[in-house]
Amino acid sequence: MYLSETLQTRWESVLDHPDLPKITDPYKRAVTAVILENQATEMSKASGILTEAPANVAGTGGFSG
Repeated sequence: MYLSETLQTRWESVLDHPDLPKITDPYKRAVTAVILENQATEMSKASGILTEAPANVAGTGGFSG
């Protein structure tokens, strides 16, 4: 199975959502699945960055005014 087919299966609920226009062009469907996957990956990375502890917390050294 090709990567785009795997991604289309993963994102099938979005690609076939009844409130969205039907994507009939196979190329456009494959590209949309790849874009959805890329967006999910980047959002996951950004989420991890936002939840990490700050590198320099007040009272642990650094600037002492």
